[in-house]
Amino acid sequence: MRQTTEHVRRTTAERGLKKVTLATSSETGSWADARSTGHGRRGHVWLGMRWLHPRHTNHLPAVLEHELAHLQRRDTGKRITAESAAVAVAGLAAGLLPLPAFALTAAAAWTLNTMYFWWGELACDLAAARVCGRAAVADMWREDLDRDRARSVLPRIWVTVRGLRTHPPLRLRILCAEHVPLPDARERAVHPLHTPAAS
Repeated sequence: MRQTTEHVRRTTAERGLKKVTLATSSETGSWADARSTGHGRRGHVWLGMRWLHPRHTNHLPAVLEHELAHLQRRDTGKRITAESAAVAVAGLAAGLLPLPAFALTAAAAWTLNTMYFWWGELACDLAAARVCGRAAVADMWREDLDRDRARSVLPRIWVTVRGLRTHPPLRLRILCAEHVPLPDARERAVHPLHTPAAS
């Protein structure tokens, strides 16, 4: 954690940010979570303990770069704005349109909001791929896909459906990480936080 904090402190200014804080949680439900929230040039990254476990620290650079990309893009404010606009459109449609037109408008607003969220997540995946390499990001999502396959059917369906509102499917994320062009990829052979995968 000390190395992670030092890396974030060292690179905050070059990312156009003023201050980024880090926190971890050992709660059972947050083991594999990674989230970020920001306001202006300040941000906070929250990591589940999975990413600091020796078996998973090889994925820590990609997870961290993904969350830092959210802060650089100011995604917290953009998401609040997008969701507020979708709710406003649905509310106006409910009051002004007949039921079929309202249903169509609400579905369109929800779909556009979801696509906007997906676009942001894929952009942050590509930002992580530029810094850590395509393989690091694709391998991280492959491991998540394998973890999902290990669940029984009903929990897997529930987690997938719940997550699709804000995050694209893992197969799409892998495909984008491997094949979308990265015109400004950095010439960095190894990320400063990279550790080999534990067997």
